[in-house]
Amino acid sequence: MSKISVIVPVYNSEEFLTESINSILNQSFTDFDVICINDGSTDQSLRMLNNFKKRDSRIKVIDKENSGCGSARNVGIENAEGDYIYFFDPDDFIREDAFEKLYENAKNNDSDMVFSQISWYREGERINLDKPGIELEKEFDDVDFNNFTFTYKDIPRYVMNSYFAPWIKLFKKDFLKVENNFRFQENIAFDDVPFHVETIIKAKRISFVPETFYQYRTSNINSVSNTSTNSIDILRICDIVENILKQNNIFEEFKSYFYEFKIVQLILYVISSNSEMYYKSVKYELMKININDLNLPENILERYNRLVNSKNYEEYLKINNVQQPPQVDLTKLNKKLEDEKNKLKDKLNKIIKNNEKLQLDQQEIISSQKEIVLENDRLIEEKNGLTNERKELIRENEIIKNKMEIIENEKHQLERDNDYLITSNKTLKEYNANINKENRELKNENKSLLKNNKELKKVNDLILSSNSWKLTKPLRSIKSIFKK
Repeated sequence: MSKISVIVPVYNSEEFLTESINSILNQSFTDFDVICINDGSTDQSLRMLNNFKKRDSRIKVIDKENSGCGSARNVGIENAEGDYIYFFDPDDFIREDAFEKLYENAKNNDSDMVFSQISWYREGERINLDKPGIELEKEFDDVDFNNFTFTYKDIPRYVMNSYFAPWIKLFKKDFLKVENNFRFQENIAFDDVPFHVETIIKAKRISFVPETFYQYRTSNINSVSNTSTNSIDILRICDIVENILKQNNIFEEFKSYFYEFKIVQLILYVISSNSEMYYKSVKYELMKININDLNLPENILERYNRLVNSKNYEEYLKINNVQQPPQVDLTKLNKKLEDEKNKLKDKLNKIIKNNEKLQLDQQEIISSQKEIVLENDRLIEEKNGLTNERKELIRENEIIKNKMEIIENEKHQLERDNDYLITSNKTLKEYNANINKENRELKNENKSLLKNNKELKKVNDLILSSNSWKLTKPLRSIKSIFKK
């Protein structure tokens, strides 16, 4: 498991992708993995990601159908395994010591989230902003940010009116996935705004690194953060944020901040939307706000009054010194389109001819490829033959080794049997010696018994021949009768 999981949603980013991914891989801090989610790109982005994956094992590529940046980031969160999570857009780049310093600060402070500064980047130069987005040094005097944490209550204006982008923050994974279940809004622009509000009000320990690491590129029209064509979504975002504040019982606390945010964000896209309908929707929303109850800055009030007091979209544009787009002559436009169509036909015919030539060249290439394949097959067969011979030799060698082991085992068994026979023979010799000894003793006893028997027989004969024996014969007869 790595210390940081970097989540990169990718959509048609081939122009800047190499520079962006390399800025991640070249970090001085190396214990991280990169989760790249290809969100249905139609350019070479997916191929480039797979090439990066082959070169660096820290990169994981997930390919999915296009469903927006929020959905892609959510897939990244679900697959993140690092201790911390960092979000990164594929057209930007980052300073090489970013992860090292963000991680060090997070560990020192046990932070749920770590903020850093931001720099805007365009055509090879850093853009100096009139007003930096995060000025926490001014909020906290003379503190060591390496050992200092705070909560949203210490910086209330940053809940609604700061940079909402996730890529200026490092998040603790357990804070996002275990203690809470934070996810980005899907199928909507500005998905990072609700995510920012939810996470900052829930974080128990927030810290800050007062350095600029992230370079945000402003010139890429395919940027996952480019929302100029999705201005209508800001109306929904305002409703979502309002609900978040109410669900957490802090709406009254943030009422002025919220309406300041709503006024600024809705008005911001009125001109670029070029839409009378959007203008009317914004005006309707703004007129519902009771600004007398709010402590709004003068410049916000001025922008509010300018829109609310205008009669229609055309007048609002004039008030802001913006000219409406000129009316289009449809006849001229159609003629121009027809001319363009004919030019495209000519180009198509040329492409068809070139394609026919390419097909012939392709056939020659295919023929050459077939010859190469046949030669390759022959070499493979030859290699397989040598491989089979090698396998057979290895198998025979194994058989010989097995036989040698059997012979060795049999030899050991014979040695053990021989030792046993020697021991048994010795035992039998000792046993035979004992038997022979006993036989000699028995023979001697037998001789002694025979001698005694002869002597007893002589005594018996003497007794039988004696007068006493004869005189006592009648008495012995009577005794035998009584016994019966």
